[in-house]
Amino acid sequence: MATQSFTYKPLATLSEIRVLQVSPSLDSNAEISATFETESLAPTASPKFDALSYMWGDQTQRASISIDGAPFSVSRHLASTLCTLRDSKRPRRLWVDAICINQADSHERNQQVQLMKTVYQRADAVLIWLNQQVDASNSAIQKLWTIDTTSSIADLGDTPAFWKPLVDVFDDPYWGRVWIQQEI
Repeated sequence: MATQSFTYKPLATLSEIRVLQVSPSLDSNAEISATFETESLAPTASPKFDALSYMWGDQTQRASISIDGAPFSVSRHLASTLCTLRDSKRPRRLWVDAICINQADSHERNQQVQLMKTVYQRADAVLIWLNQQVDASNSAIQKLWTIDTTSSIADLGDTPAFWKPLVDVFDDPYWGRVWIQQEI
């Protein structure tokens, strides 16, 4: 039996976006299986999704995921990111520009790019995905989780060894992208 290739369904209105609903899996290495749902960004709408802010990475290294039962090609970097972000118990609703916008349709792509600022503003959360592994057990990273509006930079630490992991995080090429200004 031949596998049906993926075909985007057109969006109904100019204020509509696609949201990727990623199916849960206990196996973090299992292929991503997802469905598309549409959401309105009209002022009266209350869309529920998280938006992913990331660098596309090497587009020559590809992986396959499944959307609406059909194979869909994404970068290996993005497939790995989705596997990490996938919930083990319930569906995860994500807006991911490389997937949720039909990149082969210039008219749709241009129209959707105009909505991107609104997409990131209306998202429940903006998930920043860096290109490097960060050791979450590092004391500097742990300390970041405790910062609140009453904290001072002096409360964090004063040794170069403490600050090195944070310097590495903010040295990531992600922060050099012009697009992040509207994303975060």
